[in-house]
Amino acid sequence: MQKIKLLLQEHYIAVIFAVLVGLMMVWPYIYFIYQSGGDQYQGINFIASEGETYYFTRAKEVYDGYLKISNPIHYEYKDSPYTQPGLGEATMAVMARIFHLDVYQIFWLSDFILPFLLFLVLYWLCFQITRSKLVSLLIPWFIILGSNF
Repeated sequence: MQKIKLLLQEHYIAVIFAVLVGLMMVWPYIYFIYQSGGDQYQGINFIASEGETYYFTRAKEVYDGYLKISNPIHYEYKDSPYTQPGLGEATMAVMARIFHLDVYQIFWLSDFILPFLLFLVLYWLCFQITRSKLVSLLIPWFIILGSNF
């Protein structure tokens, strides 16, 4: 426990940057809910890219109990063999069940947690190579956020 405390004291800036990266990834969702009326928000989901609706639908199918994910749109073909493996959607749906969240909420939570963890892993790798905190902070920042510009 003491070792973890010392590690966090030495690299607290990396944790702050990781939180900032995570917040930047979920900021559009938070802003959309706030602009939609805050407490009057009725659950109309903000879709950031065209592929999200497809993956939300497939994850919702697993959440509802259709583990094959063959055709999430048409009821008649729900028991057909699948054409695309759905491990990612199944993982998200199982996590939603475990944490008692909706499928959309678990996707949004992962939009914060996964970039946060990625930043820390990249920081650690860069720090092991360079031993420079500044370089180790900038490289993950540019890798994660550079792909969005």
